[in-house]
Amino acid sequence: MSNRAPSVPIGELACHTLVGAGLGTFLALFVIVSNASIFDVITSNPSPRLAVLVFVGVLALMIAIGSAITGFIFCATERN
Repeated sequence: MSNRAPSVPIGELACHTLVGAGLGTFLALFVIVSNASIFDVITSNPSPRLAVLVFVGVLALMIAIGSAITGFIFCATERN
């Protein structure tokens, strides 16, 4: 039994990350459109485009990081 970390192909990890980023973007846009209070906060902001970009970017990044970690765990356990 070796103590080496399992090798995971970078393509599979990138695929999990991109899917997570896409889902995060869709979720953020859906939340903005469906939730009236968040929509009002964004539209009342002096720079609504920047607020939308920050909101969508942060949510997409969080979900992309989570899906990359989950994809790494799945791939590592699948290889063993």
